[in-house]
Amino acid sequence: MGRVFSWLVMGVIAVVIILFALTNSHKTMLSLKPIFEYETPQLPFYLFVLAAVFVGFIAGGLIAWISGSRLRRRARTMSRHIDRLEQESVEMQAQITRLEDAADKVEEVAHELESGTAHEEERLTGV
Repeated sequence: MGRVFSWLVMGVIAVVIILFALTNSHKTMLSLKPIFEYETPQLPFYLFVLAAVFVGFIAGGLIAWISGSRLRRRARTMSRHIDRLEQESVEMQAQITRLEDAADKVEEVAHELESGTAHEEERLTGV
């Protein structure tokens, strides 16, 4: 549905641009005399308008990209920080597992010692 809508909107925009070009095809010359001594050759009026729209579109995209650089940098920093924290979490989990295994072995040894001590006491006391 979204794809059909986008094609429909693009088609309407294309028709509007074509109609604009057809109705404004008279030749004109762009002059920037107060600032520059340059005059363009006579071109259809719609070319000047479409060129101005294109330059504005590119400038707007460039400004949006530059203004988003701070957010992109922050996102990269946070991503690296998350990666470090995930690595630390994996290392801590491995350390916890090793400590739990060691605690289990200590309990086994303590149990064996208690059992062995009880048997030894029984043997010595004869009870």
